[in-house]
Amino acid sequence: MTVPKNKFNPVQPKKPVAPPVYRPQPTPKVLQTKSAIQLKSQATPGRSQPVAPPVYRPQPMPKVLQKKDLPVTRPNNLSTQSRGHGSSPFRTIQRAENKALLLVWDPGSKNGNVEDANLKRDVPKLEQRYGQPLVERPGAGKPVEVGSAGVIHILAHGSGSDIAQIKQPKTIAEHLANKFGKNLKGKTVIFYACEIGDGGTPFVKQITTYLGRDLELSNVKVIGPVNETYTLDNGSTRVLKEKQTAQQHTTGQQAVKSGTQVVKANHEALLPQGQGWVGFKSVYQQNAETLSAEEVENIIRANT
Repeated sequence: MTVPKNKFNPVQPKKPVAPPVYRPQPTPKVLQTKSAIQLKSQATPGRSQPVAPPVYRPQPMPKVLQKKDLPVTRPNNLSTQSRGHGSSPFRTIQRAENKALLLVWDPGSKNGNVEDANLKRDVPKLEQRYGQPLVERPGAGKPVEVGSAGVIHILAHGSGSDIAQIKQPKTIAEHLANKFGKNLKGKTVIFYACEIGDGGTPFVKQITTYLGRDLELSNVKVIGPVNETYTLDNGSTRVLKEKQTAQQHTTGQQAVKSGTQVVKANHEALLPQGQGWVGFKSVYQQNAETLSAEEVENIIRANT
């Protein structure tokens, strides 16, 4: 049946349509909540992200205060060593590792043997105290290096004006410089040469002055006796109290040096150990300084 149009409402209203039926959706299944993931990550740390290695920064080389040398075993006696060819005039050929070096100056020495009768008599006594001696003519031997705390003992004939027939103290100083070189600095040299410490300007002082002033070898202590010396059987050297006359030099002196029973039993002719010596120290480009009597006595007591 057809419905007639109304002239006042030409469009007919549409019938209401019902909304779609609500159908609740199921809750999605979550494998793991976000909070659980955070807790798990705190409890058990997972695989960490790769970290770049630290930047390489080269470290400066540490400063070594003193080089440590490996210990080297050497014989106690003097040994011949060659250090090759060098330009230094003090190239060391021999080395004395002992604290004491016994050097015998014999002008008549041949092949390293003592020829002088008086020196030959004293050498065995000194050898038991200072070790095997080095025998040579003055200025003829090869250079020697002595240990840092070494003391050089030189046995020779002497007077107030010469040592081993050498009358120029400068020559003696040059022999020492050629023998020991710069290694002589800081060393002590004890001369067993009669009377070289006697007089206003002793022969031993002139030697010391040349060492420091002319050869520039400073801090060398040189010691010598004021009178004649006598070597005891144990190697200790003592100085006579009084000078001997010219006649005693040809008779009595030989008795004293040979160690007769009279001298051995009567030591009143000898000064106490450490007395009767004088000493001097070389100074760079200056005259020698005089050592005190106490210092000289202590050096002699400790080393002879």
